[in-house]
Amino acid sequence: MAAAPEPGTPPPAPAQVAALDTWEYRWALARPRGEDLGELAEFGAEGWDVVGPVSEGTGGYWTFLMKRPLPPAPSTPAP
Repeated sequence: MAAAPEPGTPPPAPAQVAALDTWEYRWALARPRGEDLGELAEFGAEGWDVVGPVSEGTGGYWTFLMKRPLPPAPSTPAP
């Protein structure tokens, strides 16, 4: 593990900051075990990945958390 910076040390310049994955999240409803894939199939075709089931809802449907990477932010030209 990296050591903590000394107090008063300025943050690293933007060029030194490693790019982090940035995700967007959404909910989807479906029935488990393939009974009714519901929104999972639709959102999967749009590039969403299932993070996992969250809770069971009414009618045997489950709420699933889904995520997909955000597109890279547009770069701004240097002044």
